[in-house]
Amino acid sequence: MSPRVSGSPWRLLSAIGVLAVFLPLLWINFTQLMADRALAEGPEEALVWAPGRPDLLGAAAELRGDEARTEAQREASDQLARQALSRAPMDNRALRTLALNADRRGRVDEAGELMAVLGRRSLRDTQVQLWLSERALNRRDYDGAFLHMDLALRRDPDLLAVLVPVIGEALDDPSTLRPLVLRLALRPGWREPFISALAQSGEGANRVEKVLVALAGTQAPPSNAEAGDLIEERLGQSDYRRARATWLKLLPKGAAGDPQL
Repeated sequence: MSPRVSGSPWRLLSAIGVLAVFLPLLWINFTQLMADRALAEGPEEALVWAPGRPDLLGAAAELRGDEARTEAQREASDQLARQALSRAPMDNRALRTLALNADRRGRVDEAGELMAVLGRRSLRDTQVQLWLSERALNRRDYDGAFLHMDLALRRDPDLLAVLVPVIGEALDDPSTLRPLVLRLALRPGWREPFISALAQSGEGANRVEKVLVALAGTQAPPSNAEAGDLIEERLGQSDYRRARATWLKLLPKGAAGDPQL
């Protein structure tokens, strides 16, 4: 009769096998937890714990790019961004960092190609939409400029404070009126606040009158509130004749011929 083999060694080997499977998982979970905690101090501190995480690489690349003052620092930012993209090709933050670094170097065409890719990937990236709108304005591509501004303002209406002066200046070029009115005729949520803000100064009143008269010829004519802001601006300047003339221009078609007016 052969001797009995004790079960203890087998139980020990089984336990070692279980540990061999679960210890790496426990270590991964631990390092991810520590990286998340370290993120409060900055992405580079978090990378110490999780050096291959694409989101941390992208965040560190962005931070280095924003702080870069030399070409060597920008190149270090680019390297981190490329590492992030090698692990997560759809990492928009890393791609945006490469685009902005190219722009900072004066390589506008390269930056534009990268930003165009980002613009197609996501309509919700306000920074990208603003960059694309500025580039389109510089190229006198007003359809593109107002499309990107529209996308940015739908996402963040507070940008009106920055964009109203830009749009006001652009309106001095007559070819900007139609593309802007096409956007406004879609009745975006920022339309009424924009018209109100544009009418705040004397020169702004002249610009907004052009916009409202053009809108009067669309299927989304000026509302009473929009027209009222402009009329009140004229009256506030004691320009009664012009206030009446503006009012008549904005009346529904055919109403201006009423002898009672």
